[in-house]
Amino acid sequence: MTQTNLDQHIASTFAKANVRFYHAENLRNLSTYCQARALLCRSELMKRDAVYYTQFYSDEADQALGVLTRVFGNIYDFGSIFARAAKTTPNVYGPITLVFRPTVFAEMLDIAITPQSIATHLADWTNVRVTEASVINEIASGDGYGSPVAGEWQMCELSCENAAISFTSLEKVLVEPIEVAGRRLIDYVRATAANLGVPIHERVYRRPENAAKLADLVALCEALPEGTENSDWKFSETQLPTSWSDLSEAKRKRMPGWCRYFYFGTLGECRLRDFIERMDEADDRTACELCDPGEDRPPAMVNYRPMDDGGVGSSALDVGYCDWCNGISVRCNECGAVRAVYEGEYDEVLDCDGGCGMRFRVVRTGSTDGGPSENVELVDETEDEAEDAEDNDDDDFADENADG
Repeated sequence: MTQTNLDQHIASTFAKANVRFYHAENLRNLSTYCQARALLCRSELMKRDAVYYTQFYSDEADQALGVLTRVFGNIYDFGSIFARAAKTTPNVYGPITLVFRPTVFAEMLDIAITPQSIATHLADWTNVRVTEASVINEIASGDGYGSPVAGEWQMCELSCENAAISFTSLEKVLVEPIEVAGRRLIDYVRATAANLGVPIHERVYRRPENAAKLADLVALCEALPEGTENSDWKFSETQLPTSWSDLSEAKRKRMPGWCRYFYFGTLGECRLRDFIERMDEADDRTACELCDPGEDRPPAMVNYRPMDDGGVGSSALDVGYCDWCNGISVRCNECGAVRAVYEGEYDEVLDCDGGCGMRFRVVRTGSTDGGPSENVELVDETEDEAEDAEDNDDDDFADENADG
C-alpha cells in the first residue's frame, strides 16, 4: 500500500470510528497557534516565537532525526486518564488540550503512527510505524469501554509531515482545573483563544485527589525562583511534593518534564501577562488630539500630573503635556473626560467635555524666568456669576448705545 493510500485509509477509517486527534500544550505555544489559527510543527513554532517558545527535552534528538517539521499528537486523550485513575500522571506536554474532529485526518500527509513517541523509538521509528491497512482497522476497533481506539494502541503517537494543521477541524479546548498566579488557568486560555469560536471547558475530574495533586505541582513551580533560564533549569523527581510519593519511580521521573514545560510555557506566560496588565493599568497616558507626528514615529502621547491648586487633597483636574508638541490637555477626575486645549482657547472659560459641569481655563502667565508659561485653573460658580453679570452689563451698555 502506498503512503497516499494509507493516509486515505486512515482518514476514512478514523472518521467512521469517530477517532479524534489530541494535542497537549502550554499557554505560550497556544498563543502562537491562535495567532496562526493552526497547530504548528516545532520548527515553525521556533521561527514564529524564537525567544519564548516552550523548549522540549526532545528538541535536539528530534532535530537530529529530521522530524521537527512534523506535527505531533495522539488519538487518545492522555489527560482523561489522570482525571479518572489512581497512580497516573498528567500529560507531560501541558495542561491545555486541543481536541480535533475526525475530519482533521483528511488534511494530514504522510501520517505516521508509532507504538510510542518518535523520541522514544529514535532512529527506529521508521521501522515501527504502521504500514498496513489491517493494523489501522485494529487501532480503530475500540476498547469496549467507550473509546474508539483499541486499548493496546491508546499510548501511540501520530504525526504527519504538515508544517501546520488548520484549526478548521478544531472541536474544543480542554483546560486542567488549576489556578496560576492567583487566577484560573481557563481565564487565561479564554482570553487567548477567544477568536477561535470553539468551546473552552475545564476538565472534569472523577478523582478530586488527582486535581489536588496537580495543584500541589503548580504551587511547587510557583515557589521556584523567578527568571530561571532554560539552560539553568535543575529539577529532579526528589523535589516532588509528598502527594506524589505513591507513584512508581518510572512515573515520578516523568514529572520533572511536566514541571519544566509548565514553568516556562504556562507559569512564565501568565506572569508576563499579569505584569503587562499592571503596567497598562499604571499607564494613564492618552493620545494627543492636537498633533500628528507622522507615520515614521509612534503616536504622540500626553503625560498627566495633578493640577496644582494649592490644596492638600486630590486634584479635580489632571494637566497633561504632549511628548511631541507640548500642547496641553486637561483630564477631569470627576467624569474622566479629556479635553485638548488649542492655543486659541487660552484664557477662555471652557466646559468639561464629559458634561459634568466642571469648568476651567488655561491662563497665560507671561513667565520669562523658566517657570510655566501657562497655568490651568478651575473656574468656580462665584466667578461664573461675576462673568455672567459682566457679560450682561456689556450687553446692556451695547443696547443703550444702540438706542441713543
